[in-house]
Amino acid sequence: MTIFGQNNEVYESWSKVGVEYELTDFVNLNFSGDLRLKSIGNSYKKSFFELESDFKIQKNLVFGLGYRNMDELDDEGGIQGHEKFNRYHTYIRKAIDYKNFNFRFRVQYQKKIQNKIDNPEHRNFWRLKLDSEYDIKNWKYDPRIGFEMFLRDEINFGENYERYRVYVGTKFNLKKRKSLSLRYLIQKYLNNQNPTLHILRLSYNYEIKKKKKTIT
Repeated sequence: MTIFGQNNEVYESWSKVGVEYELTDFVNLNFSGDLRLKSIGNSYKKSFFELESDFKIQKNLVFGLGYRNMDELDDEGGIQGHEKFNRYHTYIRKAIDYKNFNFRFRVQYQKKIQNKIDNPEHRNFWRLKLDSEYDIKNWKYDPRIGFEMFLRDEINFGENYERYRVYVGTKFNLKKRKSLSLRYLIQKYLNNQNPTLHILRLSYNYEIKKKKKTIT
């Protein structure tokens, strides 16, 4: 379903299916596929596959590496068509528990490179993200809120601060280590030439636990 954007606003839907595999007590592997649709022009925007690994440094502190293979549709300008990209990223994430709250802060650096062209432009970003979850007693659908900012090339809030995202959502824990997440996001660019995005994101995840060794 698509919704027509008005007043320089665009509506998008993001869908994700992921598998998380617990390789060891300290290492997780995550594989996912995403599809993103938009409300103006061609409804298809992009799709990608992503492979990510998490390394537990200490309690509530994680270091991660990731790779994303992307297909994006350029439906503006004189030359249009599908474009292929590789994106590499690394991050560190810290979690803090306080009473019924769980806070998570992530710093991520990413490099995005277009395939099969001469002298491709590198789109490098620092991303700073803070989100929180509130544990409501005897309630399965705990609320989550978050804020993320994007900075081009280096951490400089004056010149390189490009856009931000805010979101609200929740996570539904299903049977047999399955979960479903629902989020509503707003993405706003500091440059008014770019539209404001209203995003509905639906994610399905399946978790595979490491088998416990039996003592004989």
